[in-house]
Amino acid sequence: MPRRKKKTVASEITVAETTAAETTADESMAPDGYEYGMHGGRVIGRILKEHGIKHAFGVHGGHIWPLETGFYEFGIKRLHMRHEQSGVYAADAYAKCMHQPGICYGTAGCGVANMIGGISQAWVSRSPLVCLFGQHPRIHEAKHPLQEGYGIEWTKTISKWGKNIIDGGEIPLYLRKALRDCMTPPPGPVCLAMDPITLMIPAGAYDGDVTLQEKPMPIPAAGDPNAVERVVDLLLKAERPVMVAGDGAYWTDAGPEIRELAELLQIPVNGRRLSRGIISEDHPLAVKTAWRLRFWGEADVVLILGVLMSNVENFGLDPVWPGQAKWIVVDQSPTEAWFPLPSAMEITGSPKLVLRQMIECVKTKLKKPVKRTAWLEHLARVKASFEAGRAESVEEVRHDVPVHPFILNQEVVDFLDDSATVIFDSFTGSNFLTDKIRAKFPGHVLDGGEHAGVGQGIGMGIGAQLARPGKQVFVMMGDGGMGVAGMDIETAARYKLPVVYMVYNDSEWMSGIWMFFKNQIDPTGMLPDIRYDKMFEYMGAHGEFVTKPEQIRPALERSFNSGKPSVINVIVEKRLLHSIFASTMGIHTGILPCLDQRKLPPETKELVTRGICDEVSDKLRKEGWPLLKAKGRVGSKEVVSIEKVWHG
Repeated sequence: MPRRKKKTVASEITVAETTAAETTADESMAPDGYEYGMHGGRVIGRILKEHGIKHAFGVHGGHIWPLETGFYEFGIKRLHMRHEQSGVYAADAYAKCMHQPGICYGTAGCGVANMIGGISQAWVSRSPLVCLFGQHPRIHEAKHPLQEGYGIEWTKTISKWGKNIIDGGEIPLYLRKALRDCMTPPPGPVCLAMDPITLMIPAGAYDGDVTLQEKPMPIPAAGDPNAVERVVDLLLKAERPVMVAGDGAYWTDAGPEIRELAELLQIPVNGRRLSRGIISEDHPLAVKTAWRLRFWGEADVVLILGVLMSNVENFGLDPVWPGQAKWIVVDQSPTEAWFPLPSAMEITGSPKLVLRQMIECVKTKLKKPVKRTAWLEHLARVKASFEAGRAESVEEVRHDVPVHPFILNQEVVDFLDDSATVIFDSFTGSNFLTDKIRAKFPGHVLDGGEHAGVGQGIGMGIGAQLARPGKQVFVMMGDGGMGVAGMDIETAARYKLPVVYMVYNDSEWMSGIWMFFKNQIDPTGMLPDIRYDKMFEYMGAHGEFVTKPEQIRPALERSFNSGKPSVINVIVEKRLLHSIFASTMGIHTGILPCLDQRKLPPETKELVTRGICDEVSDKLRKEGWPLLKAKGRVGSKEVVSIEKVWHG
């Protein structure tokens, strides 16, 4: 093969300079400046660059060295993590923020095994990832090779599809298909495994190497015009309509259309998951999930845009969802749109395009401005009541020591910029934070979805900061998650990524759970009040230790001004229970966020702290707790007032 000089030599620069991905490396060049032919790693680097991929996340290994060289030579800035799982989480957040595939990788066997938790979250959360696996040489099957593992088989149930590539000539075919399919609704992870021989030895020909210009991404589909007109008629006749936007609306960038239709027809909008903020939550028509149960029980039409009816939606059931309403479902994916509940109409199509069709149809039918005075007055009253109650509950604990999470999270929300990204990674801490946030843009809030893992926030913060450089990135961590993934804060420090990690430090797995199960299980806590701030200061992070409410804001200011990854370690009140535990006692929690054991009536405190049992529940009911008194109805369900025990 002829040798010739390389045109441009790519130089190594820091991740903070995002232009590192822009390089003019010739696809057939070697690092020493001479051509000696392509190999699988270079093919991967070339294709990723063509698709606009700028970053990849993972941990190297001997089985995937050609992959590393391919990243380097084509300007794909690889972030080398401390653990492969955090690399997947980083790719997850990066994909969501960038609206493009996230790239993660790990070496054969143990490296791939470490990725599985993150891939599971991506599958549950519908995040578009391409997961590149190392693989032991297939010629060594049944010989007990080094780092033997079967990543494609392991991930069959948590990926859209996977492929063991045994011929390097097939890399373009499957990689290009993976980049396409991971984004096809519903999005999700696709896994490719390659052994060292596949990656290293140049192929004689490459199959399926069709460029984006020759094979662009598929164009989203609009809805059937007749169906759209019928939906518009339902909305025009409705007296109490609501729109609910989910991840499907986010991925199709339907925000402008949602706001336009909402204002045109005066329809309140509830944004879910990635679509929180798709209409700013301070907009008069915005419905926050924290109080939607109080508001929408009597809705008569609900327009559902790309919402997955999962556990967090109570599977679409009453009373969380209005049971008497007519449902209109719009989704790009007919499988995601299907759930075993009656619907008046279902349209398969891009929410953005279908909404545009609806807007144009409304304009032809609308003779005068729509007024829904009673419905919107009801909305305003519910919102005002909730905000007043929340403000009162915050003031009640403003000076508590240890720090109460109500004041902690109110201080956080009051401090953060409107453009900040907020990431949830604390079972209890996030429970207190979510209702206080006013999401201003889609993707404002990121979380782990129904995967409900711990430790994802470390990597997700890294991915979000890379995707949104110069913007605030705030992660609400639990001390459990710090134990699982905290070492990748060193990764953030190494790459100079200013992510702020706040540790909800209650020295316990799930706040208050040990008191709740006292004398029934062995302890589940950690060493008390660990100084996570000091631990990571030694690795180049900025540290803050907070024990009093007045220390919260100065700690936030110093952390965000430090220009470094920061750990704000907050010692919080430990005698609080997530509402999920109260519900297991037969107490209907509604939307209220926590049970404060300090406020229990004396006659019931001992019973509650003894744990969950029939005796506890029966005695509470027989005593007719004074705090369990009917207050009203939501749909067909009774709502109870429990202010003496609950903040909310």
